[in-house]
Amino acid sequence: GPPTPPPKPYRNADSPEEVDAWKKANPLVTYYEAVLAELKAAKAGEDKITKWSEACAKFPGIANEDARVLSKELLGKDIFWCWEAPRTREGYFVLNPGIETCVHRMRHFAPYADIMWAETAKPVLDDARRLADGVEGVYGPGEKPYLAYNLSPSFNWDASGMTDAQMHTFCKDLGKLGFTWQFVTLAGFHLSSLNANRLCRTLVEQQSMLGYVEGIQRPEREEGVDTLTHQKWSGADLIDRTLQTMYGHGFSTAIQGEECTENQFGAKPSSGPSA
Repeated sequence: GPPTPPPKPYRNADSPEEVDAWKKANPLVTYYEAVLAELKAAKAGEDKITKWSEACAKFPGIANEDARVLSKELLGKDIFWCWEAPRTREGYFVLNPGIETCVHRMRHFAPYADIMWAETAKPVLDDARRLADGVEGVYGPGEKPYLAYNLSPSFNWDASGMTDAQMHTFCKDLGKLGFTWQFVTLAGFHLSSLNANRLCRTLVEQQSMLGYVEGIQRPEREEGVDTLTHQKWSGADLIDRTLQTMYGHGFSTAIQGEECTENQFGAKPSSGPSA
């Protein structure tokens, strides 16, 4: 039954200690869990417990208003359960996160989504499998939805519990589960930071310009990286064509004219690595 008096709303807590005390005194449960606990406490028959569980488990679920009518029928009374009390100071409703929550929301959003993505705390293949299994057939028998996976640098991959061999096959294993779009957020940021750090160390502290040549320019040439000749990536080609349209051939301010430094890369290097 309702507590006496009802709990003060969580958002009215005045200190971290009061917040902790509120959470301990008022554990967060779904309405389904609250009613199930009451049924078990009342030693209700298995038929009532089964009826309650089946009604709540069936997709797309049961509205809270309808669930309250059913729980009153099974228990003979209404129970205290309030989704307003635990709301945060910003006004957010609180929920218990997890794979089941994600699956439930994904199934609801599936009719309106081209691709679905759920964020996990760690890169765990079993979690991905549970997500994929949970939305299996949402578009019809045998129909697999397109799923996305964030291969996030925010994860400490070495602390994920995976071996190097498991990391090596992780993306392919995700693909087999239906994760068709896999992306690394901020990969360029981390790549740029790492290489900038390495360049500063080798260029300034250790090898002078040889640090740049060995660390960047030669590997760019050897691996056919297009930014080896970078002027065109800054729009030089477009500017030259625009100026040519305006002035015709032979204008004097061409970026990629005969003396353009990019032409140096068309010939063999004048000197190579030396001991």
